Amino acid sequence: LLGISATGNVISVPWSRLGHLLVAGQTGSGKSSFLRLLSYQAIAEGAVLVLGDLDGATFPMLDGHPSLLLPIATEPEAFREAVERVLGECNHRARLYRQVAGFPETLEEYNDLAVKEGREPLPRVVVILDEFNSAVRADGGASAKGRLADVSARLAWRGRKFGVHLVFAAQDFTKEVVGRVRDQVAAAICFRLRSPQTARAVGCTGANRIPVDKPGRAVTDRWGLIQTFYLDKGRLAAAAPSAGLTEEEQVIARWALEENDGYLGLADLRRRFGMGQREARRLAAEWERRGWLEKDRRAGNRRRLTDVLAGLLDDKATNLTKHDKVDKA
Repeated sequence: LLGISATGNVISVPWSRLGHLLVAGQTGSGKSSFLRLLSYQAIAEGAVLVLGDLDGATFPMLDGHPSLLLPIATEPEAFREAVERVLGECNHRARLYRQVAGFPETLEEYNDLAVKEGREPLPRVVVILDEFNSAVRADGGASAKGRLADVSARLAWRGRKFGVHLVFAAQDFTKEVVGRVRDQVAAAICFRLRSPQTARAVGCTGANRIPVDKPGRAVTDRWGLIQTFYLDKGRLAAAAPSAGLTEEEQVIARWALEENDGYLGLADLRRRFGMGQREARRLAAEWERRGWLEKDRRAGNRRRLTDVLAGLLDDKATNLTKHDKVDKA
């Protein structure tokens, strides 16, 4: 969920079709809130997060969060190391792709094939680099000497096939920095910007004219003018890597906790809930990966729900709220 268009339509795009993003906006324009909105939804859907926060002001509430692949990067060198780590993950996933039959070209294809073969599915990796422009400049710039710019461009080129999504964000972008990544991003989302030159450079002409009193308002090159959804940052602080329980999953979990002493096996999923073998194996593997299901050695390695999932069932969090609707004009 991203926001509402000028015609009143809700803009909702699955990660598989979202691609990489370029996000720009001055302080107070809604940029940071939007980045936290993306993070919250990534956590809810079981993704792994890699965060760069040069000023330490956008994601302090996620410090030490279990969804993080690495500690939050707050220095240019740490930005580069984080991107290089995800490039290494792409290499690892390339080897895994070659190990399954069917020649997968996307994460969805690989996970379907992997589950058939009894392998664990892979999570998405969402990389959000805030103040990317400043980090690149501090790391040698966008020239050949700038390693951060180089490895980021390489990751943008390779990552999508392996379920990696990049979000390049900054208050301002120079033409040199934009030039290294612009062709790889699927959409530019620009909140209020300081100058028309910057707006043109990132492909969002008119973003400099967004009123100061319209936080969350953004010009995009994919959906036109939008009003992005607002998420209170306190909600992000309480986010668990499990907030995305479907209604069916809630029914299954409650049955296991209330009627089966917390145990949940493949046979239960097949007999009690009518799942096929493939579907049951996939759900069990996904729950184990998220830390919702674990093997109980004291009970012959029977799978049992964890306290993490039990706590989720008591979560009464409300739906996302949003900024005021965008003016149709």
